[in-house]
Amino acid sequence: MLKEDRGSLVYRSVRAFMNYFAAKYFRVEYTNLEEVRKLEKPYLVLPNHCGFFDPFFINAPIHEKFRYVVADTQFRTPFMRWLLAQTEAIAITKNTTDLKSLKKMTDASRSGKIVGIFPEGLRNWDGVTLPFIESTAKLVRMLNVPVVVPLIEGGYLMDPRWGKGFRRGRVFVTYKILFNGEKPGRMKTSVIIEAMREALDHNEYTSEKLKGIKFKSRKRAENIEQIAYLCPNCDSISSIRSRGNDFSCKSCGYTVHYTEEGHFKSIKGKDYFENMHLWNKWQREKAVELLQNDHGGEPIFSDHNLIHSVPDEKGQFRVQGRGSLYFYKDKMEYKDNKGKLIVYNFDDIAGMTVQLHERLEFYSNKELHRFHDRKQRFSAKKINDFYELRMSL
Repeated sequence: MLKEDRGSLVYRSVRAFMNYFAAKYFRVEYTNLEEVRKLEKPYLVLPNHCGFFDPFFINAPIHEKFRYVVADTQFRTPFMRWLLAQTEAIAITKNTTDLKSLKKMTDASRSGKIVGIFPEGLRNWDGVTLPFIESTAKLVRMLNVPVVVPLIEGGYLMDPRWGKGFRRGRVFVTYKILFNGEKPGRMKTSVIIEAMREALDHNEYTSEKLKGIKFKSRKRAENIEQIAYLCPNCDSISSIRSRGNDFSCKSCGYTVHYTEEGHFKSIKGKDYFENMHLWNKWQREKAVELLQNDHGGEPIFSDHNLIHSVPDEKGQFRVQGRGSLYFYKDKMEYKDNKGKLIVYNFDDIAGMTVQLHERLEFYSNKELHRFHDRKQRFSAKKINDFYELRMSL
């Protein structure tokens, strides 16, 4: 039997605190916990991803250390570097074939350690599991160790990616052991994919466990404009503004209340969507229509008073100025307050992503650029959505 791997004193202290915090504050309830505790390591952990605390909730009641695969962008601040060092997290560069990280995962697993990967690749925005990265199934087959899927329910309603602060309610973590703990090395990739898809499938709004549970906060709707970037009442772009538990369109006055159960109830205007998932699905479909329309050479939308930053030689972001970002059908343009113009042709852009919840980052001709605003109301997701949809047309 392999020796237990409980980590440093700092790690054990943080894990113990999170175990207490999860139980007392967030009221996290675990299912099949003993089955995981009895499972012989090494094994692979593949959770759904809906909130910042996901890795802590999953690992808190289990003494063995999980080594999560984390985007290298999370290592930029001193605190996060220190925290991730305690967990021995494995850095990976998104949207690339990172062979160095793959080797670290393989070495960790072969030495009897537990590796954790979020198959969706990022936190979901609207409470429904994202399509997972299917290459994860090939990794499952290659590592050839038992697979545990911790399914988190309530994590999004407690801590939505776009939200401000936490909402006290209930969170459920169910540990599912795939393939009866058998090693999947000789299984067909299609079989692994189907098992993962079934195990990870989750919708916060249809979950039986979450029915009737209230998630309390006085700021439930605040910053929802980071995801709700199209108004269903007047089709205005970037017109939503939030305050407290309500949000409204500054163009037409359409107003919605965000309930403690995570649903939408219209205050002014009709009820278009019951929840954020349905709203998000509609606005992405509407974005495709806008991309296909003729705009006569004018931008489809624009965002103003954004902070533009690029990293220095040490990787620290340095502010270059403030200005406006314009999104066209074939490019983006940034014009700062001093009149300087930068053109980003879509063919020159790579690795576009949203960091945290409101920071847009992308490479243009191999140079990294970041845009955000201090009020955290800028919808980086809007630009990321339009860009991804444009490139898929």
